[in-house]
Amino acid sequence: MGEPTVYIEREPLLAMLLAAVEVYHLECYGMLFGSRPTQRYPYYHISLAVVRQAVVRRTNMEIWTSARGEQRVSDFLGSVGGLYLPVIGDFHSHPAYHGVERHPGPSEVDIKGMSSKDGRQQPLGVIINIIGKNPRPIPWRRLDKKTRLRGSLAGYIFDVTACHVNAESSTAVPLVIEVAPTARKALNRASGQV
Repeated sequence: MGEPTVYIEREPLLAMLLAAVEVYHLECYGMLFGSRPTQRYPYYHISLAVVRQAVVRRTNMEIWTSARGEQRVSDFLGSVGGLYLPVIGDFHSHPAYHGVERHPGPSEVDIKGMSSKDGRQQPLGVIINIIGKNPRPIPWRRLDKKTRLRGSLAGYIFDVTACHVNAESSTAVPLVIEVAPTARKALNRASGQV
């Protein structure tokens, strides 16, 4: 099996974009729920994105979550069992700051956080890069061998990338992104594209 594709539904994509816009020049962070790749279905399927609110400190380069909040979320998800889809990874933003555009791929800190310590399947990481603002709409399309999704919404220009970490080399592997057709149509319609 080659590298899996990442399939994102409309609602989680909009939740991630909104989270990035809310804190704009600072990083946002959240959890991704859905299904992991299997032999039969070789893709991550993101069905839900939940923003993490309990942060101790947030900058334009990093975010520190509350240990108590982490424990509460872990306990909650452990006790509700089958009510939630499994956590398959997380998302965060790489905001532009003072005109400096950040790389849409994962940083060394991101890679370290995604690396598995116990040999389990590597978690998925989605990065929302707000490039800046531009009143002219940019249609949503995939770039860089389909590993980057770019477009605009409400005057903000976004790059969305996804990756997981190769266990042997500890390097980030970019993954192809596929968005639900209804999501791409809705995004283009909302930004004034037909």
